This record gives sequence, structure tokens and C-alpha cells, in this order.
Amino acid sequence: MQPHNTSATAMAAALAAGATSARELIEEAIGAALSTPAVHCLTNNTFERGRHEADLSDQRRAGGRQLSPLDGVPVTWKDLFDVRGTVTTCGSESRLHLDSSSRDSAFVAACADVGMISVGKTNMSEFAFSGLGVNTVFGTPVNPAHTDTPRVPGGSSSGAAVSVAVGVAPYAIGTDTSGSTRLPAAWCGVVGYRASKNRYGPNDFQPLSQTLDSVGLIARTVQDIRLLDDIMLKRHRAARYPLDSSTPRFVVPDGELIDECHPDIAAAFTEIVSALSAAGATIEHRVFTSLNDAQSLMDSCGTIVGAEARSNIRGEVNDTRLLQPATVRRLTHSARTNNDPAQLYARLPDLRHRFQSELGDEVLLCPTVRIPPPAISTIRENAKSFDYINQRALRSTMLTSYLGACGISYPAAPFASASGLMMSRPCGDDDRLLAAASFIELADARDVPARRYAPLDPTCG
Repeated sequence: MQPHNTSATAMAAALAAGATSARELIEEAIGAALSTPAVHCLTNNTFERGRHEADLSDQRRAGGRQLSPLDGVPVTWKDLFDVRGTVTTCGSESRLHLDSSSRDSAFVAACADVGMISVGKTNMSEFAFSGLGVNTVFGTPVNPAHTDTPRVPGGSSSGAAVSVAVGVAPYAIGTDTSGSTRLPAAWCGVVGYRASKNRYGPNDFQPLSQTLDSVGLIARTVQDIRLLDDIMLKRHRAARYPLDSSTPRFVVPDGELIDECHPDIAAAFTEIVSALSAAGATIEHRVFTSLNDAQSLMDSCGTIVGAEARSNIRGEVNDTRLLQPATVRRLTHSARTNNDPAQLYARLPDLRHRFQSELGDEVLLCPTVRIPPPAISTIRENAKSFDYINQRALRSTMLTSYLGACGISYPAAPFASASGLMMSRPCGDDDRLLAAASFIELADARDVPARRYAPLDPTCG
């Protein structure tokens, strides 16, 4: 098989047909992880665990006892999750002295229980507190979607997005607080999904913001996301609404989410909207007072992420000399600007209710990120540029996170290789969101072999 061009769904189908084995897939994953495109992708590997899990998977399949369609499919883990036998570094030098984890986080264990194969822990922005994916301790993974000059991958789930884009694994499990899954997925040309809070059970990864943290999934296709989501929901016996098979209705928000985009991204978005209309989708344009008021509130009072991250990181690290410069600058900035975080909490329920009311049964549609990824050299050499670009990169995804939205970023190429198409729904309405994303994927007539797949029934065994 060709792992770089293979979706998880295609891998599962090949395993079911006997065209490959779990051991072959883990060896291909290890080879990809050790290749030049994957430099700085992992902070720690679990190759031997993966080989052992793969052999057990092959034994189960030979006996007709596979645990799920994803039994034998590789996965990587953002270094906020505990993986037995590894140190959970959070991308920080300050945690390198800690003992290795004696247990797996709940989501790691859940994926192992359905037979998925762990490849390793992925690199990230320190403590997940940046949208650019830069790390001066473990190195910065280079964005594989751009060959003109080394560019940032986006973050904080930087290594996660890169691991999928270069074929280390078809799935990467990350987190999304202010956009940490959607943003790197957009810049690296893959699919990134921010699940509603606690969709797969309570979070037990290292927190950045307890109010806004959520699990994020990165994959090559929307169908891959839906396959894993369906298997996890069956494990948790979660109720889900029947997926709506009707053509989704989209709405584009008037204002800065569109107006402040880089010209190339704005032009690409216009083309995409036209293509969706031609495919039969209904698309409206209107003002959302909830979006505008939420953004104004964060501009004047700071962010919940800033307030809670400051508390979490300060409680974790006594000596700030162990922190990377960008982390220190953002902590300092948060301390200066979060003058009244109480307002942020107090206004949150009303703003979320208004957002749900204004959106109705439509899906919010806008570019995932307003700017293209900068060159690594640009932000490495200039702290002011780093901080300004970081703020701009996160502005759209952070706003929807504050409103509690679940969201998914779909690759915008070939219209624009620097952005993604972001769809959002209110918290808890992931099923409608995923159905809309599936419509876009099925309407996508581009010749991208990695996104072509055969139907696979997402049932265990």
C-alpha cells in the first residue's frame, strides 16, 4: 500500500479483504515516521508497542475475532494524552524530568480496545498555547503542503496534522481549544474535526482551558472521521440523531470572518461557495450579532483560554526560564489583557443561546483561517511577527470555540492550498455538522485519489 495516499477507510477495507496486514501497516507507519518529511513530527515513538498490537490484531483477524473495522489501523497521539510507557511532555522542556505514564488516557485506551495501533506521540506548541505549531525544544515540523519555503504547520496540534499529511498514520488524535485541530488541518491540507465537549466522555488529557478544551480528530477524509466517531459513540452507548440525508443549508456570516481574509483565501472561498451552489446547496449571507458581540467581548476583556491557560501553566511550572519565549510572552500578554474574565463567563450562556437561535438548522460556513502559513524563518526571527500572526491565525476558530461550536475544517485545495473550509454547528449538534461535511466531500469532484474510497459499514466485527 501507499500510506501517504491511503485513507483509514481504505486501510480498513484492505485489511478486511486480506490485501494487507496490521504488521505491514505498522512497518509502513514506522518507515514514514523516520522519513525526512516527518522530521520533528513525533516527540516520542511507541514502535515496539505498535508492533506488538499489530501482531495481536493479525491473530484476531485470522480467527475472525476482529474488534472493529479499525482493528489494525495506525493512530498517533498528541503529547497531551498519557500513553503508557511514555512521558507526557506537553511539548515542554519543563516536563522532561517526569516519570513515564503508567496508564493510557481514556481515549487512548478506547482506541486500543477497538484494535487501533499506536505509532507515537506527536509534537505540538508548548502546552498547546499557540496556533502556529512552533516548538524550540523538539523542533518545528515543516508544513508538507508547501514546497516553496519551509512554513509552519499550524498548531497547537502541529505534529498531528503533519503525521496524517505525510502518511505516518491515517488518524491523529489531538485537542482543539482555540482551533488547535482545525487550524493545522487547514494549513496542512487534511481534515480536522473539533468534537463537541465530552462527546467521547470526560476529558482526561492535560488541560489548557477546562471550559473550552475538546478532543480533535485529524484524518484524510470526512468518511474516516465519521467511521471513528461512530465506533467511539457505540462504545459509549451515546444517543445520536439519525443523520439527515437532505441537502444541507449553509450560511456565510457577514463581517470580519470573510472581510479580513487574505485576498487569495477570500477568492478561493468565493469559488468554493459557487461550486457548492452549483452542487445544489442552499447558501445564505447574513449578519450574526452573536458572533460580532462575542468577538467584541473578547477584544475588550481577553479570552477564557488566556485566563485559564495562565492558571494551568503557572500551576505547572514554577521557573518560567524552562518555558519557550513565545509561551512566556503570551502568558504576560494574557495577564495584561484579561482584566475582567468574569464578564467572559457571565456572558457565555446568553451568547451561545443567541448563536444557536440565529443559526437555526443551517451550517455556518467560512474560511478556517484568514491568512496563509508564514515561513518558519519569519516568525523565528521576529517576536512581534510571531505574536501578531498567531493572533490573526486563531481569530476565526477561537471565536467559534468561545461559542461552544463543534467544527470541521475541510481542505480547500485546489482553490487555495493555504486554507480550509470551516463548517460549524452549536455544541451537541455534531451529527448535522458531519452530515454537511459529508455532502461537501461527496460533491467534491476533484481528482484526489486519497479521498476516493469504497463504502464500508462502520459496525464492529
